[in-house]
Amino acid sequence: MTSPLPLMTVDRLVELHRQGMELYGGASPPPRLDCLEGCIGNAEQACLYMSGSVDPLQYSGYLIYYLVQNHCALDGNKRIGWMAMMDVLRAQDFDLRATDDEAEEFVNSIVQHRRDAETAIEWIAERLMAPRP
Repeated sequence: MTSPLPLMTVDRLVELHRQGMELYGGASPPPRLDCLEGCIGNAEQACLYMSGSVDPLQYSGYLIYYLVQNHCALDGNKRIGWMAMMDVLRAQDFDLRATDDEAEEFVNSIVQHRRDAETAIEWIAERLMAPRP
């Protein structure tokens, strides 16, 4: 399931943040671009270090982890993390099976340092729905 880079761009993250603010409320200026770039780079490097390739499942877990932890925006960091993770998975025709409460608990567990990137990837893998034929 390896994929060529890039799976995410800074421009796409800025757009996802804007959409999150529009859909769910909040008044936050755009996130810091250098921070977003760092999160993308950290996710790619973590994948390469752990497995030698950038697997979209693994990448989506690292991406949400770094986006939620690094607070690139004044508001909407959990939203942008979740939306970015889902964007990467959906680009590969995958989806997740999780209730809103489970998703909220998952993201909050990252914020509260109860879940690291590797256990985030496990959580995603357990709920991953196969690509559509």
